[in-house]
Amino acid sequence: MSGCASILNLFNSANDICPSNTDTSHQYFGSPDADDLVVFIHGLCGDAKTTWTNPATHFVFPEELARDLAKEHQPAYVVAFDYVSRLKGDPSILSVADHLEFEIGELLKKHPYRRLRIVAHSMGGLIAREYILRRQLRAHPQLKVTNVVLLATPNNGSELAELGRLISESRQVEELRHIDKGNAYLESLNKDWNREFKGGGHPHHVLLYAGYEELAMPVLGQIVKLSSAISYADESMGFQENHVSIAKPKERSVLYRWVKAKLGESLEKTARQLLDGMVKQGLLAAADVPQQLPRTVELLEGLQALAGTELEKVLTYVKAGQIQAALALLAESEPQESQLIENIAQRRFIQGQIYELQFEKAQAASYYSQAVQLAPTNGWYHQRYGWLLIDTGDTQSAILQFEEEVRLSRTSRDSHLEGAALGGLGGAYVALGQYTKAHEYFEQALAVDRKIGNVRGEGGDLGNLGVVYAHLGQYTRAIEYFELSLAIARKIGNIRGEGSDLGSLGSVYNNLGQYAKAIESHEQALAIARKIGNIRGEGIALVNLGNTYARFGQYDKAIESHGQALAIHRKIGDAQGEGKGLGAMGSAYADLGQYAKAIESYEQALALRRKIGDIQGEGRALENLGTVYGEIWQYANAIELLEQALAIHRKIGDMRAEGNTLGKLGSVFIDLGEYAKAIEYFEQALAVGRKIKDVQIEGNGLGSLGVAYANVEQHSKAIGLYDQALAIYRKIEDIRNQGNVLTNLGYSYDNLGEYTRAIEFHEQALAIYRKIEDIRNQGNVLTNLGSAYDNLGEYARAIEFHEQALAISQKIGDVRGEGNALGSLGSTYAHLGQDAKAIEYLDQALVISRKIGDVRGEGNALGNLGSTYADLGQDAKAFELLKASKVIFEDRLRITFPWKDRLEGFKNEPRN
Repeated sequence: MSGCASILNLFNSANDICPSNTDTSHQYFGSPDADDLVVFIHGLCGDAKTTWTNPATHFVFPEELARDLAKEHQPAYVVAFDYVSRLKGDPSILSVADHLEFEIGELLKKHPYRRLRIVAHSMGGLIAREYILRRQLRAHPQLKVTNVVLLATPNNGSELAELGRLISESRQVEELRHIDKGNAYLESLNKDWNREFKGGGHPHHVLLYAGYEELAMPVLGQIVKLSSAISYADESMGFQENHVSIAKPKERSVLYRWVKAKLGESLEKTARQLLDGMVKQGLLAAADVPQQLPRTVELLEGLQALAGTELEKVLTYVKAGQIQAALALLAESEPQESQLIENIAQRRFIQGQIYELQFEKAQAASYYSQAVQLAPTNGWYHQRYGWLLIDTGDTQSAILQFEEEVRLSRTSRDSHLEGAALGGLGGAYVALGQYTKAHEYFEQALAVDRKIGNVRGEGGDLGNLGVVYAHLGQYTRAIEYFELSLAIARKIGNIRGEGSDLGSLGSVYNNLGQYAKAIESHEQALAIARKIGNIRGEGIALVNLGNTYARFGQYDKAIESHGQALAIHRKIGDAQGEGKGLGAMGSAYADLGQYAKAIESYEQALALRRKIGDIQGEGRALENLGTVYGEIWQYANAIELLEQALAIHRKIGDMRAEGNTLGKLGSVFIDLGEYAKAIEYFEQALAVGRKIKDVQIEGNGLGSLGVAYANVEQHSKAIGLYDQALAIYRKIEDIRNQGNVLTNLGYSYDNLGEYTRAIEFHEQALAIYRKIEDIRNQGNVLTNLGSAYDNLGEYARAIEFHEQALAISQKIGDVRGEGNALGSLGSTYAHLGQDAKAIEYLDQALVISRKIGDVRGEGNALGNLGSTYADLGQDAKAFELLKASKVIFEDRLRITFPWKDRLEGFKNEPRN
C-alpha cells in the first residue's frame, strides 16, 4: 500500500503544480515602440500569467520589470510568451520553439526591435536555447540576442521526468529526462550549443546566467539539481526558493534585483570599463576608446568561453581589469607534463588574447604561435593568429594559418569555421593586391555563410566582394555588392557596418566621377561615425571626403577635410590613420602644385610608417614621394625612391602596388627621354596587371605604353595601344581614365597633323570631364584644344580656349595649370606677332614655374621667351634666355632641347 500511496501523492502534487484548466494568452507590458524586447518564457505546466505572479503579493514579475526599466530611461517591450504545456497532449519543445519564432516574427512586423533579452523558467530555458541556437539567426537576423537568464532550467534534464513518465505520456516530459538516461534531444542541443558558443562558431556571444533553487518541493523534492541548472552559464547564483517560487518574487527582492542586473550586463559595458582603466593608467588615449571597443568586445567574447571551467577566475580577473593577476594565475596553474597538452595550448591562447587586449601585438603573436603549435587541430587558434599576422604585415604567414584552418574545418565538417577561414584567406589576398584569388575565396565564404544562415557573415562577405570588384575597376558590380551588404547591415542593426558600406560606396562613386553621390555617401558615413562615437571612423570619413573634394577640384575643401582628419588621428594616437591622412594631404598639395608642402607631408608619413613598422605603408609612402619628385623633375631622387618602394612591394608580395610603381618608374623615364627604359617598365606593369587579372593596371599599362610610343613619334602604334586601353576603361566604366585616353589620342592626332581629329578627341574628353565635374582636367583639355586651334592657325579660337583654361586654374587654385595656360597664351600671341603680350604672359608663366619648382615649365617659358625676343631682334637677351633653357633641358632634365636650331642660329654670342 505504501508504494501506491507514494504514486498517489506524486499524482496529486503534480496536478497541484500542473493544473489542467488554465487558459491564458501572451501578456504585454512596457513600451511597444522601444528598441529592446524582453521575453519571459514559462516552463512545463506553466502559463504566461500564473508562472510569473506571486499569489500572496500579486507582484507580477514582467510587469514590474517593464515599469522599472521605463523609470530608468531604458524602456523595453516586455512580453510573457504563452504556449500549451500540460501533462497530456502537449507539443514538443521543437514545436514550442517554432511557435516562439512565429510570435517574435509577428512582433518584428510591427516594430524593428534591435535587441532581445530572455528570462526563462524551467523548461522555458530549453525552449530559449533551442530558439537562439537553431532559429534566431536564420529567422530574425536583425534581432541581437544579448542576455538570457535561466531560472531552474534542467539543462542536463531532471530526475523528476522519470517519475513523470509514470503519470502520463508527454513529449515535453520525455524531453526533460536526465541526459544520463538516454535523452537524445538534450544530447543534441547541448553538443550543438557547445560547438556554437564555446567553440566560436556563433557570430555573437550570448551572456547566459543561471539562477537555481535551493529549497525542495513538498513530496517531489528538488526538481532541478544544481549541476543541471548551472551548465553552460557564464555566472550562477542560488536562491532560497523552490522550483515554483523562483519564478514568483514577492517584491523587489534579491532574486528580482539579480535578474534585473543580469539583464543589464553586457560585454560592451565590461569592455568600456577595461578601456577606461587603460586610459587612467596612461596606456590608451581617451579618444581612442570607441575605436578599440569592438575589438575588445570580440576578445572578451573569446575569453567568455572560460566561464564554467577551471579557468573561470582568469575571466573574472580580466573583467575586473586585473590583467596582471589573470596572467599570474595562468602561470601558477600551468599544467604538468602529465596533463593534456590541449590545456597548455588553451592557456597560451588566452595569454595571447589578454596581450592583444593591451595592444601588445608582438607578445600576443608569440603566444598565439605557441597555442597553434601545441594544438594544431584547433581551427579557431589559426583564425585569430592569422588575422593578427595580417595586422602586423606578415600576410604570407597569415595565408598559411588560414589554409590550415580551411583543411581542419572541412575535415571536421565545421561550416562556421570554414566560412571564417575562407574569409580570412580572402582578406589576406586583398592585402597583397591579388584580387582574383581574393574574389575566389570570398565567393566560397559567401556560399558557406548562406548555406548555414549566417546573415551577418553574409553581409561581410558581400562587402568584401564589393571591395574586390572596386579594386578590379568593376564599379557597377562593386556598387551592387556594397548595396546588398548595406541592406543587411541596416536590417540587422549593424550601425558600424552601415557606416563602412556607405564609405565604400562613396569611394566607388568617386572613382566613377559621380562626385555628388560620393560626397553624399561619405557625409552619411561621417554622420554615423559621429553618432556612435567612432572617432577613428570619423577620421576615415573625413579623409574620404577630402579625396573626393580633391578629385572635384575643390582643393581648399579637400585640405580642410584632411586637416580635420589628421587632427583626429593625432588626438587618438592612431598612427595608421595619421599616416594615411598625411599621404592624402600630400596628394592634395601635389594636385595644387604646392610640391614643397606635398613633400613635407609625404616625408612625415614615411617617418611614421617606419616608426610603427608598417612595411606596406612604408612602400606606399616611398612611392608617393618618388611620384612628387618626378613632378618637379628631380628624376634621380624619384628613381631612387620608386625603386625602394618597388623592392618593398616585391618583398611582401603586394603585386598591385608593384604594378603601379612600375608604371610610375616608366613615367619618370618618359620625362627623361629614355623611352626604351620607359617601355620596359610599362611592359612589366602590363604583365603584372594581366597576371593578377587587374584590368585597371592592364589599362594603365596600355595607356602608358601609348604615351611612350607617342614620344618616339610612333603615333600609329600609340593610337593602337590607346584604343585597347579605352576599350578596357569603357568596359569597367572608368570614365575618368576614358577622358585621359581620349586626351592622349587627341595629342597623337595633333602630332600627326590631323588637327580636326585631334580636336574631336579633345572635345570628347572635355565632355567627360564636364560630366564628372572634374574641373582641373577641364582646364588641361581646354589648353590642349587651344594648342590644336593654334596649330590650325585659328588663333582667336586658340586664345578663347586658353583663357577659359586660365580662368579655371585660377579659380580652383591649380598653380601648375595656371602656368601652363599662361605659357600657351604667350605662344599663341607670339604666333600672332603680338610680341609684347606674348612676353607679358610668358614672364608670368616663368614666375609661376620657378615658384612651384616646375623645372620643365621653367625651361619651356625661357625657350619661348628667347624665341620671342629673337623675333624682336633683341638677340643678346634671346641668346641669354635660350642658353638658360638649354641648361635646364640638357643638364638638369637630360632630355632634348627643343630650341636647338634657334640657339645654333646665333653663330657667335650676340652683344648688346
